[in-house]
Amino acid sequence: MRRNYIFILFFLVFGSIYMVGQDIDSTSTQKVVVDSLGDFQLNDTIPPVQDSIPLPPFRKPANVKFSADAPQTEIVYGATDKKWFDLDSNLVHLYGNAFVEYGTLKLKAGYIVFDFKNNIATAEGVLDSAGNEAQRPTFVDGDSEFSYNKLRYNFQTQKGFVYNTYTQEGDLYVQGAQTKFVSADSDSTMQYDQIFNKNAIITSCNLDHPHFGIRAQKLKVVPEQLAVLGPARLEIADIPTPLILPFGFFPLVQGKSSGLIFPDNYEYSPQWGFGLQNIGYYFAINDYIDMKVTGDIYLRGSYGVGLETSYTKRYKYRGGLNVSYASRLNEISGEVDPTRDNSFKIQWNHNQDAKAHPYFKIGGSVNMEFGGFTQQNNPSFAAQSRTTQRSNVNLSHSLPGTPFSASASFNHSQNLRTGDITMTFPNLQLRMNQIYPFKKKKTSGKAKWYESITLNYSSEAKNYVKANDSTFFTNQTLADLEYGVKHTASSNTSFKFLKYFNFNPSVNYNETWYFRRNQSTLLNELVLDSTQVEVSPDGTIIYDIDTTYGRRLDTIVTAFTPYRNFSASASISTTIFGTKKFSRGKLRGLRHVIKPSISLNYQPNNRDNYIEFVDSDYRGGIYNAVDEYSIFPSGVFGTPSLNSEGNFNMSYRFKNDVEAKYMSRQDSTLKKMKIFTNWNFSGSYNMLADSFQLSPIAFSTGNTSFLKGIINLGFNMRFDPYQINDNRQRLQEFQFSKNNSPLRFDQMNLTLTTRFTVKKIRELLAGSLKSEEEVVDERNQEEEGGRGEGNERGARNGRGERGGSANKLEKQETFLDLFNDFSISHSFRYTGMDMGSRDTFFISTNTVSLRGNVKLSENWSIRVGNFGYDLKNKGFTYPDFGFERNLHCWEMSFSWQPRFGTYSFFIGVSSNTLNFIKTNYNKNVGDAQFGR
Repeated sequence: MRRNYIFILFFLVFGSIYMVGQDIDSTSTQKVVVDSLGDFQLNDTIPPVQDSIPLPPFRKPANVKFSADAPQTEIVYGATDKKWFDLDSNLVHLYGNAFVEYGTLKLKAGYIVFDFKNNIATAEGVLDSAGNEAQRPTFVDGDSEFSYNKLRYNFQTQKGFVYNTYTQEGDLYVQGAQTKFVSADSDSTMQYDQIFNKNAIITSCNLDHPHFGIRAQKLKVVPEQLAVLGPARLEIADIPTPLILPFGFFPLVQGKSSGLIFPDNYEYSPQWGFGLQNIGYYFAINDYIDMKVTGDIYLRGSYGVGLETSYTKRYKYRGGLNVSYASRLNEISGEVDPTRDNSFKIQWNHNQDAKAHPYFKIGGSVNMEFGGFTQQNNPSFAAQSRTTQRSNVNLSHSLPGTPFSASASFNHSQNLRTGDITMTFPNLQLRMNQIYPFKKKKTSGKAKWYESITLNYSSEAKNYVKANDSTFFTNQTLADLEYGVKHTASSNTSFKFLKYFNFNPSVNYNETWYFRRNQSTLLNELVLDSTQVEVSPDGTIIYDIDTTYGRRLDTIVTAFTPYRNFSASASISTTIFGTKKFSRGKLRGLRHVIKPSISLNYQPNNRDNYIEFVDSDYRGGIYNAVDEYSIFPSGVFGTPSLNSEGNFNMSYRFKNDVEAKYMSRQDSTLKKMKIFTNWNFSGSYNMLADSFQLSPIAFSTGNTSFLKGIINLGFNMRFDPYQINDNRQRLQEFQFSKNNSPLRFDQMNLTLTTRFTVKKIRELLAGSLKSEEEVVDERNQEEEGGRGEGNERGARNGRGERGGSANKLEKQETFLDLFNDFSISHSFRYTGMDMGSRDTFFISTNTVSLRGNVKLSENWSIRVGNFGYDLKNKGFTYPDFGFERNLHCWEMSFSWQPRFGTYSFFIGVSSNTLNFIKTNYNKNVGDAQFGR
């Protein structure tokens, strides 16, 4: 039916013109134009006269019936050069950017001829002034586009013949030397249009002369459906290869469609044998969810299975699930039986759209693995250097109309080196927003001090388990499960007094519910513990026997055991400013801000409520010594702190900040600069303690940044008023009694971290040597000069290419830009401590690393995943290198990890449809670990 529209289009347009007999040339009204084909066109010398009476709009007569094949939409046609007619041969000609448009059907060509006698349309290109082919015929039908050198189409039989067709279907290009087109309307048994090609090539290269392709003598294409070919051979650079396909089919359906997944890698491993990676099937379930099932198969018994699915619903949510299982059979040198290593990984993520629900939210990610999945299957630096993996999923509801909000979460942390897993699930929380119980609903005048009193409450219930990934899915994990509930309530207020001081009192109450407790009993058993002392001359062995009258049995029983704790605190703080101004010079002022604070903390004695006793000798009397123990085991909220003496602690803290004000050379304005921030002195004194009432005095600087954040300096030092022994244990003797010094140096840490990119260093140097205006002006001048020279040379060669001088100038301007993303990191840590008889200072960390990408050209790039050196341990830290090469329709890459001895070389087609055309040579983790 579509091809009928084209026939009607030509008939109505050119047939009506044929009845008129001639057309007026738009460029002249008096000249006789001779066409290159030998025909003449006579221009009318009488100019047309426009009617002064406008015609009324066309209305369909009630008694007139139009044909069902009549056009249903507007017909647009034309040509930029000429339109002329051959009356003798019944031909109409369109020359120069000729086009015809009807709905979604568009025909464009340099030259179009329609034969009314045989109902045949012919379209072909023209030659430009340089003799190159231009305005190649193009036919567009919806999303499908066909390009060719010459077209002949019969509107009566609805069949066409095309020479040198160029068709694009998805990411594939089909080129045919001779092509026959058959419309679905020409045969009632056909559902789709069909294209038959002879001597065709299928490729993903978009050049007229492709770099590679699959050459087939016979090819059938059903547009937007399928391409089927007979015996075919792979050609690379017009050279036939011995890779022959007896048959083949390529789906051309746009959008999602279920189908087989060809393996994306063919690998030979000396350890696992020949294998196929990621072979499987794709399921296009619906518009909201899809699924992919893939597997790895090796001839020596190793295999892997993976399931990946993604789902999305607009304005609601999106997410995905990835589950992978790998089983590797490894042969160890010197052992008869091979070993099988199984590993497993699960990843899930879910993100809710912000507009999905006003009160309810759910989202997060799960990242778990077992059996060292990453270390066994991924040799990259990023994978091998990662030591921790975490998961976090949150569900929350704001409970509108109440001051409360509720949430539930899943939290997981895993050490990839040791395999230890800690998991909290579920973690239920109920929080109350801060309220002011004494605040008046209607305020008038100044608020009373008690109106600022606040009340806070929260509760938390959670399950907690810690296990190893090798035993995680066993009954022992459930037996080790810990659970509990914690309630926290607090009240505080804040107000000023004496104009400059802030007073902040607060009270806190905590209650924790444990559901297990410790229980110890003494069993009436006689225990003999013998130890060999010596051997007599006659060979008799002499033992020393230690007799214990009773054996202690410690168990954990299920019982509701609450722990309650109360504390109160009050703090006073103020701010002191010290300012020094200068009227001359670059430095115009200094300001020192001191924020002193003193706080009192009180906690009553709670030890006697949670301590029980057990006998140590069943004989009793003078032989028995009573042992005490805490009834609380290590629970989900930790082990409660039992204070036998109570706590009445006074603590102090001095926070210091120093800023400078200077005159800027760039804009002659005053600017601020922080010299140091968060320099703190702190300590405490416990009035109720019977020993060690004074705490160490700590000094810390936090992180101080220099050179716009490139260098970060951290420093902390601690002084102790008490002496220590050689084992660094504190003694109940003041340091002053030893050497008349009130404080003893205890320990210190100096941390220096440097991280910068080449781009940041260039910007820093440019800003320090030149003003920003000068740098911008120079860049603009260079860019204008570069563009002028490039355009001039581009106009000379006629191809828009810049000459050699322009390329050289561009290289000079952008050479350092190649390294803009390169980052250099240095980590240094210097530690010192008092060992009792001497002070010890040492470097605990000193490493430097380099990573980044260098794009040498548009097609070449070098990757440095990591290149580091440990200056302390004298060794490299997992180097990882690689490069990539864009070969237009192919791509090539290489990666190498010398520490493991793993590497990978890949070259293949960049198209997703033809990605099975590739080769990959590598040495995987299994081969490196077992010396293959």
